[in-house]
Formats: sequence, structure tokens, C-alpha cells
Amino acid sequence: MREEIGLDAEKAESSLVIGAVSVYQPGFEFDARRLAASVRAYLESDMAVPRRKTSPMKRGFRRSADALAAPTYAEDKDSGELRRPHHVDLKTGMYNGRQVLKVKSKD
Repeated sequence: MREEIGLDAEKAESSLVIGAVSVYQPGFEFDARRLAASVRAYLESDMAVPRRKTSPMKRGFRRSADALAAPTYAEDKDSGELRRPHHVDLKTGMYNGRQVLKVKSKD
């Protein structure tokens, strides 16, 4: 097999070859079973697998949108229209049952 790939004899003896890629150099210790299992899992997987763990900060950025809520509306007691709670009604100038703004006339 090593001759088919085109490796010379000296390099073939000192390196582990998977396909045409040399993954082991002399002086580097590794667990052959673990390497073989990871290569097998890589070759057999059809799913997308993240390259690295998502950091807590990035996870928080992603989840921050979950806390957003649609604005709430309350029915106005006098007119029956929907309005934002704790906001002045711009049509009438009323807030909390009293006049706080002067209403512009249509003249």
C-alpha cells in the first residue's frame, strides 16, 4: 500500500499513513485505537458536526432573542381603544385618569 501512494521506504517505516496523509511523526505518542475510532467516525458520519464547543458568551447572545416579547396593550377605559400601558394617550392627552397634554385642534 505504501508503494502505491508513493512514499519512500524510510518515511514509510517511521510514519502511520491513512490514505495519502501522514498523521504520525517519530517521537509523538498517540493512542492508535482512539485515532482509528475518530477516523472511522469521521468517515462514517453524514451529519454536520460542530468544529468546537459553543462558548457561554455566544450561547447567551443566541438565547437573548428568546427573552424578547411582543409589546402588551391595554384597553382604554374611556374610549375602548388599545393603548400601551403606562403611556400617554396622544389623541386625548390623558394619562392615569387626568389631562397631562393639551390636545391640538384640527383648525
